[in-house]
Amino acid sequence: MLVAVSMLGNVVLGLGVALEVFAGAAALPGEGLVLAVSTVLRQAIFIRQNRQ
Repeated sequence: MLVAVSMLGNVVLGLGVALEVFAGAAALPGEGLVLAVSTVLRQAIFIRQNRQ
């Protein structure tokens, strides 16, 4: 039973990733919040990098 639930979870995760890729919405884990805030505020958000 535990193996079946684990495999079902993997299938659901795989479908979610496939839908994200097909929609062109794939982002790195840290980018999700930035994309959400940028979409709500309708403003581009740039992260300044320290250059030496």
